[in-house]
Amino acid sequence: MPHLKILASHPVPYHVPVFRSLVTQGVSIDVGYYHHGPAERKFRDPGFGIEFAWDVDLLSGYPHRFFYDGPACYSAREQMTVARRCLPWALKETRSPLLLMGWFAEVVWLVWLLRVVSQAPILVLAETNKLSFQASSKPWFRVALLRTLLNDTSAALCIGNRNRSFMAEMGVPKPKLFSVPYSVDNDRLSTQKKQLSPRRTELRRAQGLDPDLPAFLFCGKLIPKKRPLELLEAYLAAGLKDRAQLIYVGDGILRDRIKHRARDAAANHVHLLGFFNHSEIPRAYVMADLERT
Repeated sequence: MPHLKILASHPVPYHVPVFRSLVTQGVSIDVGYYHHGPAERKFRDPGFGIEFAWDVDLLSGYPHRFFYDGPACYSAREQMTVARRCLPWALKETRSPLLLMGWFAEVVWLVWLLRVVSQAPILVLAETNKLSFQASSKPWFRVALLRTLLNDTSAALCIGNRNRSFMAEMGVPKPKLFSVPYSVDNDRLSTQKKQLSPRRTELRRAQGLDPDLPAFLFCGKLIPKKRPLELLEAYLAAGLKDRAQLIYVGDGILRDRIKHRARDAAANHVHLLGFFNHSEIPRAYVMADLERT
């Protein structure tokens, strides 16, 4: 199999196990990251709204490199620095396929365009769907360029049905659409959950939860597209505020609104537990009965 290059913004916990698995299966890969993100150093995540570093290893077990060493802001000057390092890597060995993990910066669009012009194989995996694409206005030439690049891409890797529909609406031919849903390290999570399950009551009490009431869990960023407020409204509308507890694990710009809405509704079993790092996530699932992530 040809050597596979992968261009991504930064190490992500649900990408890295896939990269390691490819290596284990004998696929030769080389991952190029724009920046470090929260991998082994503190980084302010705009979604969570806090500064943190992931507490799990995201850098071992697969070849990788970084094109930028400081805190990334994707400024024009910063991207010029990245381009000088990234372009030679991305355009070398054009017989080898390059996988783009989204189109997160202008320098990625440049890599994409140059690969297409040189007829080098390129694959794209992105989270975009019709709703997220239309959430903000875009100049017509940007949409036209995206449509052209997607049409000339070797393959589009679709994480779900809405993502696939978006790709199809942008004109990507059906034979170029492949289902590649997101995955997590189930073995690690299942093992940790099994180890923690006997401590369920203890863990609940430590977080101020009722050890006996059923618990619904929201685990993720408290941002509009995750719709945490809608979950709270559904919980209240179903008349569950005295019959079940609602747990939020995560942080973000909607935290205060959730807190105030729960207080106004006298929903005393709504708990905002804040950000849990990656190794702590199994605790959240052990405390819950039903989850939404």
